[in-house]
Amino acid sequence: MDPRHEPIALRYFIAIPNVGDTISPAIVSGICRRETIWVPDGDSPHLLATGSILSIATPASLIWGAGVMHPDIGVGSPRLENIYALRGRLSRDALARHAGSIPDVPLGDPAWLAAGLLGIRRSDSPPFRELIDRDLDATHL
Repeated sequence: MDPRHEPIALRYFIAIPNVGDTISPAIVSGICRRETIWVPDGDSPHLLATGSILSIATPASLIWGAGVMHPDIGVGSPRLENIYALRGRLSRDALARHAGSIPDVPLGDPAWLAAGLLGIRRSDSPPFRELIDRDLDATHL
């Protein structure tokens, strides 16, 4: 099989259902036009996309949009050359404290693409507005 058509190996958290990790396969498939396959360990190359999963990063992780839930949880052990985007400033700063100098990468949460890719209409008055506003302050330019 042509590797460009093989499923994308994707790691995300499944022990406790949450939005970021639940929509990760749909967002990656929607952008790449390829299926994804969940991989349980970080030994072989895999993508970390949406969700607060930077702490599970390994040297085999390719990071595109993953972030930290809280800086004290940790950032895993990613190879800096495998970081293509981080969720926001909080994640960038946590990684910089851990690794020192880090590459200049784009910041942005791939979950923002969910509405367009999945046909979801955003609410004009989401519940827990104060949490959303706090996250925006912490994760966006």
